[in-house]
Amino acid sequence: MTTMVITLKLQQLLRALLSRRYHELPEDVFAKLLTSLEKSCHHAQSFNMNMALRTTLWKCGFMKLTRRPSVSSVHDPLRASAPVRLPHLLEQETNGYTALLGALFRMYTKWEGPPKKGAEAPSGAGGGAEDEKSSEVEQPLDPAWMNGMAEPRLQSVCKLVMKRYIAAEQDIERLDSNESDFLDEEIEALVPVVKHALQGVKTFSEAQFRKHANWLYSLICNLVKCRDHEVRVLVSDIMRRQLASLLPLEVGVAASAGASTGDVNASDDMPPSE
Repeated sequence: MTTMVITLKLQQLLRALLSRRYHELPEDVFAKLLTSLEKSCHHAQSFNMNMALRTTLWKCGFMKLTRRPSVSSVHDPLRASAPVRLPHLLEQETNGYTALLGALFRMYTKWEGPPKKGAEAPSGAGGGAEDEKSSEVEQPLDPAWMNGMAEPRLQSVCKLVMKRYIAAEQDIERLDSNESDFLDEEIEALVPVVKHALQGVKTFSEAQFRKHANWLYSLICNLVKCRDHEVRVLVSDIMRRQLASLLPLEVGVAASAGASTGDVNASDDMPPSE
């Protein structure tokens, strides 16, 4: 348990370094910190996706967690008492990937992340005038190096995050109500990370999006039918503004107009893309 807590603290420290002090880091140090954060995320995700291991650990009495109250469990005593919360590293996975995506998008598109409502600087990470001063410091890292470092990692991380979320949503459809409760909690925890990835994709330039469209297309199509409304809205924005730009001119204009007006029949007469 101590190791898990330390991992979270280290992830918070890495997030602060990569977001507030990256302009002061040599390239080799920056790369090592990025790799360390990436490995911690992958380790947590690998554990969370190993349901056989998690179930075995739970049966052995390791890290038994109480169920969080839900609407369905309040009205169903059997479900409320069912010990279905398996051992997990969800905080390590979601916090780590959020920090990693933030650093990678900052390197690749200069996007600083979604606005935080009432967010305060983490303890010991600096803030206020110090943050303003640090943001004005000239960036010594070579832009070409940053781009080359970020691009393959960004593609890999976005794939992992989106595929993980899609797989969890598909799994929940095959489970009964008792088994699906714990997965509901996991999906809920994954939603902010997926939203962060999609918000970052929205900042891609046309050239950047065109470069990554091949692997993004299938993931975007799978996310169309996800249960979370905000994720679907982001997917709709990407399809309307960025995917439509890759279509023939008259098709892209019609798709954009139809999506912006809510006209579901706007694309009925679209010619097939060649």
